Amino acid sequence: MSENDDEDDDEEEEEEAEEACCPCSTHRGRELLNTVCPLSVDQLFLWLFTDSEFFRQLHHVRKSKNIILSDWKIDRTTKAKLRQISYSVAVNHALAPKSCEVVEKQV
Repeated sequence: MSENDDEDDDEEEEEEAEEACCPCSTHRGRELLNTVCPLSVDQLFLWLFTDSEFFRQLHHVRKSKNIILSDWKIDRTTKAKLRQISYSVAVNHALAPKSCEVVEKQV
């Protein structure tokens, strides 16, 4: 291993450690999470968009049921990767049903 390899690794770590900044002045909805995590974008993608242990634990904590994940596919017209996820979530409101069916289309 050469000194240049060490320098390249240091530069990659510095790039990964940079905090992301959002150019938006406001966001709709409610804030669910506001924290800095020492993760690469690739690791975060794997956690959120694959059938990972983190993904399963997240839905377990949210009390999601009947989770069905489709495989990632390429859209013929747009060439974008997409998949569909469906699940049931508990609804905690007196005037609502006990659960709600959710279908996510991820692109």
